[in-house]
Amino acid sequence: MTTIEPSSPPTLDRAVKTGLTWSAVNTLLLRLGSLAVGIVLARILSPTEFGTFAVAMTVQTLVLSLSDLGLATQLVRSKDFEGEAPTIATLGVLSGFALAGAMIATSPWIARGMGSAEATSAIAVLGVTVGIAGFGVVPFALLLRDFRQGHLLAATAADFVTGTVVSILLITQFDLGALGLACGRLAGQPMATLLLFVVTRRRPHFGWNRALMSDAARFGLPIAGANVLSWATLGLPTPIIAHGVGLTLLGFYVLAFNVSSWPMTVLGQAVRAVALPAFSRTTDLDQSVVFRRSLRLTWTIAAPCGVALAVLAEPVILTLYGDRWDRAWPVLAVLGIFGSVRVAFDLFAAFLLAHGSSRTVFLVQLAWLVTLLPALFVGVRVGGLVGAALAQVLVVVAVSVPMYLRALHQVGIDTRGLAAALARPSAAALVAGAAGWLAREAFSAPVLALAAGSLAGLVVYAALMGRQFLAEAEIRGVRS
Repeated sequence: MTTIEPSSPPTLDRAVKTGLTWSAVNTLLLRLGSLAVGIVLARILSPTEFGTFAVAMTVQTLVLSLSDLGLATQLVRSKDFEGEAPTIATLGVLSGFALAGAMIATSPWIARGMGSAEATSAIAVLGVTVGIAGFGVVPFALLLRDFRQGHLLAATAADFVTGTVVSILLITQFDLGALGLACGRLAGQPMATLLLFVVTRRRPHFGWNRALMSDAARFGLPIAGANVLSWATLGLPTPIIAHGVGLTLLGFYVLAFNVSSWPMTVLGQAVRAVALPAFSRTTDLDQSVVFRRSLRLTWTIAAPCGVALAVLAEPVILTLYGDRWDRAWPVLAVLGIFGSVRVAFDLFAAFLLAHGSSRTVFLVQLAWLVTLLPALFVGVRVGGLVGAALAQVLVVVAVSVPMYLRALHQVGIDTRGLAAALARPSAAALVAGAAGWLAREAFSAPVLALAAGSLAGLVVYAALMGRQFLAEAEIRGVRS
């Protein structure tokens, strides 16, 4: 979420505003739709089936992260989009189909290795979507580059609606469970990829430039590695918890983790969609000022979301998903603020990538993964689900945050001013969280506790931060 100084071109100023607005609408509508569907699925699927699909989705997400090879990011930053696009398109398709074939062929071993042999079919079906997604790299990058978030909304909406309808029909009419969810994703992916070409008015165009291949490898491979490590880090609890406490308890953890990701899903995706192209085009400005303002505005929205999820974890879970999911809320209480921190990390990574520091992003993700692995084993053994959640939080605080700050300092950011930028939103979020907790304690019914806590927290936070947020949201020429 980038704040542009007045010296930047007015057209870029307007593009960022428009792109950010549409991106926020896109992610908000998708999140609300996912929430509604998640509530329905939680009532027609068992926790075990939910855990089985989580295993399959973890594998698909990891493979998709690798198949991208940083190609879309390279095109977004490129000064010669049309010249590089054919080679990038070829690489996207080749990597997509190669990894799809590997995912399908190894699905039985992957499923057993992750403690869920029942996920074999779902993993194989989701493998097909990886190959299809490889075709969409170029039009997707073009939409991001031009801040055309409204068109991305059309593609993601088509994917979501198609996949949801197919999934629910297969689950309710044919009792396919987790496999039904995977088939829904298989139905939605071609629709989204086709629409990417329609809205960009492009046809698949392939080419091969050996010199460009070398440049793409140097920049893109660290990004692909960082993406894989990022998703491995987020998905790592899945097999560890499955082995440690079983698929049923894994279902509770996955539900809580998904809810904790709401700030990341809504705000993080909106930030990610505009931050990289915007940062790439403001390199002639004072980067410390640009980044500090961007971080302050992002954290002003993200911090209260995470605190609210932590404080209102119990009424959120019981109201939306029912009493049988009550073992998920203690996990959410721990992971709430973790979701908000991930939004800030996305901003950090976007800034570093815009400045060509793909290798640094990879190293941060590698350190996060390496330290999280033993922490998770200990956490699950000592504290079960809550122990796994605490392991996530502790590693982020002790390892990831210091490494990102050091990386930002190395590209010229004055990190001394970042704490001051975060202080007021953080303090206001904690005060609002306390108000929300007091309000929820006045009611025993979960729905009333949720409503009262949310309203109290919102009113207090708006009183403390409303004026500053409105000022920060405006792109003004006053330097701080």
